[in-house]
Amino acid sequence: MALAAGGETELTWTLPKGYDRLRAELDGGDALAEDDDAFLSVGQARPISALLVSEQPDTLRRALAAVPGVRVTVVDPAGYQPPGSSADLTIFEGFLPPEWPAGAALAINPPPGSPLVEVGQQAQRLGEGELTQTGDLLAGLSFAGVSFGPIYPVAPPAWAEPRLADGGTPLILRGRDGAHEVAIWAFDPAAGNLPTRLAFPLLVARTVRDLTPPPLPASLPAGAPLTLRPDPRAAELRLVDPRGVEATLASAQAITFDTLTQPGFYRVEERRDGAAVFRGLVAVNAGAALESNLRVRSAVPAVAGEQSAAADTPRELTDLWPWLALGALAVLMLEWGYIHR
Repeated sequence: MALAAGGETELTWTLPKGYDRLRAELDGGDALAEDDDAFLSVGQARPISALLVSEQPDTLRRALAAVPGVRVTVVDPAGYQPPGSSADLTIFEGFLPPEWPAGAALAINPPPGSPLVEVGQQAQRLGEGELTQTGDLLAGLSFAGVSFGPIYPVAPPAWAEPRLADGGTPLILRGRDGAHEVAIWAFDPAAGNLPTRLAFPLLVARTVRDLTPPPLPASLPAGAPLTLRPDPRAAELRLVDPRGVEATLASAQAITFDTLTQPGFYRVEERRDGAAVFRGLVAVNAGAALESNLRVRSAVPAVAGEQSAAADTPRELTDLWPWLALGALAVLMLEWGYIHR
């Protein structure tokens, strides 16, 4: 296959199951060899284990099953053992334990009397006021015509902010309690008509993705920073470059690596107690479209407000060496005349 300069082509491959990386090599033999290889990670999605603690789990279990990569386990509240299992996300419906689990948590319709969230003792019905939505979590979701039924009002904790509210009554809250990513739905989905609306499965999927660490990027240009939001259960992060050189950092809410300058595959590990909580690959590629473009262009950019054509007009260059040689000859003749006078 041959590619014309500045051209492009489209190829399709069917990969067997289990591939996690791809490499394409151009047999060009040009002066810039580093950008003749292209790398892509195709296994960067990270699976999510979800534990659903509920007496009537059917509605939520169906919504969770529609979220790609999520594996759901259901347990009755009476069988829940704090601080919970090793699930990435624990969803409590109508129940809250004495403490948050090690992973992320979604509290749905929390009951009064919980030590984790302050909930009112009397159920109340919402007014007919307009709902207030804030943040990217609910962007584009419509709750018009949704009835939430009677709710037990939740007092917003200091660590959480309302994302959906009816007047002064918060319906959805999001925050971080210490090392725990937490979302609160202050309503019972079964008491209203939300499960019958398109917004419900979208809300479930977005909440799951918002609470759990995002997948790794499939590829990055060399030198670009890699920012990670690791699993809160991880104690350290290990980054291994294509040459096998390791870098280890203590885990934090967000970590940025700025040492991805070597083309190839970088291995990312989130570790706890000496074992990997998560493993993934990030592909790093050298070269850029501007770097590979060999067309002659003006070295002086056009000034704002001027015609761009003026900047694109080639400047006429004049050779200076004949004048420099003539000047040197004149200096030599003057010196010769001064010596032989």
